[in-house]
Formats: sequence, structure tokens, C-alpha cells
Amino acid sequence: MPSIIGITGTVGSGKDTIAEYFLKKGYVYHSLSDVIREECRRRSLEITRENLITTGNDLREKFGYNYLAKIVRERIRNNHDEKAVVVSIRHPLEVEELRKEPGFKMILVDAPLELRYQRTQQRNQRRPEDESTFEQFKLNEERERTGTAAGQQLDSVAKLADFIILNDGTLEELTAKVDKIDNSG
Repeated sequence: MPSIIGITGTVGSGKDTIAEYFLKKGYVYHSLSDVIREECRRRSLEITRENLITTGNDLREKFGYNYLAKIVRERIRNNHDEKAVVVSIRHPLEVEELRKEPGFKMILVDAPLELRYQRTQQRNQRRPEDESTFEQFKLNEERERTGTAAGQQLDSVAKLADFIILNDGTLEELTAKVDKIDNSG
């Protein structure tokens, strides 16, 4: 049976770190945010947090709230990925779309706000959307947690998680938590 792991969580919580660990275990990486980045490039928009949010909301509004997940699900099926990890799930209907795949499991990862902000400022490969003050970081997060119907709804997505990881320790502690989930069947 295929194994598809969905990862959601707040900015800087460790979603990509967990995804990278799954890659080492033979999983194929997919990102709903990458679909939005592709669309921003197609529209000749700079890749900023604001443009990503606006473009993602626009795509959901025009093509359905599950559109980004449909695109990724189609890629997984077309590539015949037996083991896939999907990051940046930010809307409940994206989860619903991915749950159509047998073997789908959803992980919520989180960490304290200040620690997450520090991580975004220290990333090895900082993203343009990481450029913000702590106050702006908090404001962006509030909008992502409880957005409009077509917007990001992290709080609603979090309630759909099969597993929750608090990532406030070492990398070794994080990977041990991931291994428990990956080995849970």
C-alpha cells in the first residue's frame, strides 16, 4: 500500500526538516507552496510572503479550495510515487483531497513562537518570505491560522492531524518522534 505523509504546521516549526528526513527514507517530496511559487513565477510576481498568500488564495478561489492538493495528488499518481511526503497543507479541503489516497497520514508540527521566528531568521537557505520583524511574523501567523474561506486555515487543518509533534528540542529528538510515526503502520 502506498504511504503518503502530509505535514502541516506553523512557519518555522520544522515541516521541511521532517520532510528532508522522510526523503532520506526514500519518500518523494511534494509541496503545495511550490505549486503557488510556480504560479507566482508564471505571473511574474516576486516570491514574497504576501504574494504567496494572495496567489494561493486566488487559486483556491478560482479553482476550488482543494486545488493545490489536487495538483500534488495528480503528480503523485502520475509519477507512481509509492512513498510521498507533502508539505505546506494549509486548508481543510486540501487534507480532505489528500485523504482520498490510501495510506495517507497527517502530521501537525509546532514549536514555540519565539523559537520559530529565530529559526526563520537563521535558515541556511532563507526565503524572501522570511524577511520580517517579529511583530510582522506574529501578524502573518494570525492571518494564516484563521483566514477567509479561500485562505489559509491552519487552526482548522491542525484539528485534522493524525499525529502531533512538538519540535522544541534537538534534531535527534525530532527524528525519533518521526520514526515512531513512520513505523506506526
